[in-house]
Amino acid sequence: DDDVQSVLLIGHNPAFTDFCNKISDANIPNIPTCGYVQLEYHLNSWFDIKANCAELIECIKPKDT
Repeated sequence: DDDVQSVLLIGHNPAFTDFCNKISDANIPNIPTCGYVQLEYHLNSWFDIKANCAELIECIKPKDT
């Protein structure tokens, strides 16, 4: 539904790190347990999502806080 403006995904590795790196311009070595990643994209439809279409906004690791 293209009226939806944001999505929260919760996952675990290695799939979550791989997904974030593939869909964005990021090169995150590892998203640790309880890590947080915020990605943003500016497309007209969810169907337009593809590799490298998102921008990494924030990556927070528990040890950084």
